[in-house]
Amino acid sequence: MSINGVGFFRKQKFIDNANLFKCPICSKEMEISEIRSLVCLDNHSFDLAKKGYVNLLASSRKDEYDKRMLEARKQVCSKGFFDPLLEKINSLVLENISNFQSLPIKILDIGCGEGSHLARILASLENLGKLTAENITGIGIDISKEGIQIASKSYHHIVWCVADLARIPIKNNQIEIILNILSPSNYSEFKRVLVNNGLLLKVVPGADYLKELRIVFYDQTDKETYSNEQVIKHFSNSFEIINRSQVKYEFAVNEEILKEVIKMSPLSWGTEGEKQEETLTSGMSKITVDFTIILAKNSI
Repeated sequence: MSINGVGFFRKQKFIDNANLFKCPICSKEMEISEIRSLVCLDNHSFDLAKKGYVNLLASSRKDEYDKRMLEARKQVCSKGFFDPLLEKINSLVLENISNFQSLPIKILDIGCGEGSHLARILASLENLGKLTAENITGIGIDISKEGIQIASKSYHHIVWCVADLARIPIKNNQIEIILNILSPSNYSEFKRVLVNNGLLLKVVPGADYLKELRIVFYDQTDKETYSNEQVIKHFSNSFEIINRSQVKYEFAVNEEILKEVIKMSPLSWGTEGEKQEETLTSGMSKITVDFTIILAKNSI
């Protein structure tokens, strides 16, 4: 296949689903122009990158998720760190997909980072035989251009988009399932893009998530402990919770894996190098992984 052919293949999934999008500037409908750009009725134009993603930020934005952190998350994910969480997410999705009559089912991962979670979830759903590549569409958006570049390079079968969750560039009532995994939220926008009875599945850290790192990094400070109750309360003010699950386990680490976990986690932001080095040389052999999964249904 020629270089141009590879580029077209990477763009094809986006081209097939261009009708889902609206302009982030004027909110008007968009269409593909000459397989090169996504253009709205007011002629605001956004080029499709050769790697198969599009940048739909209305203005440039600085984010805290740099390439080193995103690559670390991808490595940690590949080691199985998130597997029990992703298995539970798959289970919750499978329990509820029969509620949707129309195909394909569209799963939107908001705050997708470098794409590993969405890619793994879609692959598992297809492998279980409940959904096929033809009747499920995965869409990942993130404000991090570097994250979307990594995702689009690795996973060509998913629609990738650089975008702001405060102004999601998707038309009203298009999405059956939203995933919001360890990422910020905008519940009014989530409601807008979800279909009636669409599902929102949000994952937040539990009280013991990476507690071993908290003890070292934030000993005897207010950050040594964590509660997600305020986050869940805020969620319940916008959506009716239909299921709340805890996924908690211990994950074996060596110094190499622990180094990637530290790079991946915002807990390390602002900590001194000495604290990080102390953790790496502590002989830590396991780390606690603790998540709360909140599932809600959208009622228009």
